[in-house]
Amino acid sequence: MNTLEIKKELHEYIDEADDRLLALIYGMIAADKLNLYIPDWHQKIVEERLEEYERNPKNTISWEDLKSKIEKMR
Repeated sequence: MNTLEIKKELHEYIDEADDRLLALIYGMIAADKLNLYIPDWHQKIVEERLEEYERNPKNTISWEDLKSKIEKMR
């Protein structure tokens, strides 16, 4: 399906969609328009942490264990 056909089908769908689906579609469009910027330094940290995880995936703790540790620190 080419872009023109997709646009036509979406227009037809939107004309008949219920409010819930229209709100979902609009939310996706609004989020895309925000064009959120991630600073290079932050992207680098995320990439470094992902690389560390990929090198040693067993060096992790569960979400429940993390929450427990945080609670103990309070």
